[in-house]
Amino acid sequence: MRHEQVCVGTGLDSLRKTLSRFRCPDSGTFHCSSTGLVFVVTKEAELQYRIVQWDEALLESSGRTPAGPLYDIECPEQAVCELHLPHCEPEHAKLSQSQLKVVHFSGSDTEFIQPLQISKSHVVIKVSKLSQYGLTNPFRKKKHISGQVLLFRTPKENWKDIKLNMFLLPRNIPVDTVSCRQTCTKHYINAPAACELVTDQFYRALCSKTQRIQPERALFDMDYEPNYHPSFELRLPLDSDLVSISVREEGTRKKTKHTEVWSHELDLTDPLCEIPMTYHGELVLEKLELVRPKFVQNVTGPILDQLLDKLLEEKYLNYEEMETIKVKPRADKARDVVDSVIKKGSRAAEYLMKEYCKKDPKSELCKELQEFMKSNSQVTSVAAGE
Repeated sequence: MRHEQVCVGTGLDSLRKTLSRFRCPDSGTFHCSSTGLVFVVTKEAELQYRIVQWDEALLESSGRTPAGPLYDIECPEQAVCELHLPHCEPEHAKLSQSQLKVVHFSGSDTEFIQPLQISKSHVVIKVSKLSQYGLTNPFRKKKHISGQVLLFRTPKENWKDIKLNMFLLPRNIPVDTVSCRQTCTKHYINAPAACELVTDQFYRALCSKTQRIQPERALFDMDYEPNYHPSFELRLPLDSDLVSISVREEGTRKKTKHTEVWSHELDLTDPLCEIPMTYHGELVLEKLELVRPKFVQNVTGPILDQLLDKLLEEKYLNYEEMETIKVKPRADKARDVVDSVIKKGSRAAEYLMKEYCKKDPKSELCKELQEFMKSNSQVTSVAAGE
């Protein structure tokens, strides 16, 4: 199984697009860690897909609105029989009462497809031919959704201060797609992102050391363009180290209290805050593969269980994957953790490295990983400045 993602376009081109290529070596079920899409295929196949612009006028007559990105999918082998689209229904939602439907655009034809199943993370449909597919919901002004807070920063050498761009987005927008639309000077900060948001609700960003936050408040909506713009810009002093950042739901006349929906303690001295993902992603995956034997030999059972819980919490593993791994003997469990994380991509691999170092900071493997992250930061920072 091989996944490749490339950015088509350059610089500040607002029409820049992200193209994904995904190879399925045989029949079976395959998960794209970048987009969250799952394909069930009947034979070996290569898929190509990208996020395209919704034409919401086509949905208005049906009283529906986008509930996820619109994917344009191609498969010359016509091998896909089932498609799983990631949704952003909140964890407490009664999925049996969900009104999610998949819309299928093919030429001038529009078809609404009733799901076969709605799991905690995906909407499942049968497919016979591929073109454009996307999730829809009945139009409602206020809706609770599972969201994410994404942070990008400029490198220190480019500014008199530090600039953080904060995005409030639905959970089912791929991080790589948002990252690809940033200029090469924007560095993605790999921080816990999960939160619950409400559409048509105002939010405020807060920071313990900020010089300025623009705007003062922002209205959240289900933005599935595919050109994503930051909700907030935060300016911090250049010598900032540990800062507290949070997002709060603005109170109303009936509810005067501002409710905190997301918070994070951000260490701006962490080497990984300086690494553009596009430079170091492959190195991270290669490093995790190299240290796999040491990890299998040295990681303890209790630490493995803690790592599994963290990977589940950050949605790098789903419940089925975690339960399958957890019942195995320690060494097999360790192998499966590494192999599963590598399949999920560089961010998952990077997260596993950092969490392992937190759980076993005195181990030789931790020291090796920390040295790798430090040296990798130096190399990629030089490459970014060239």
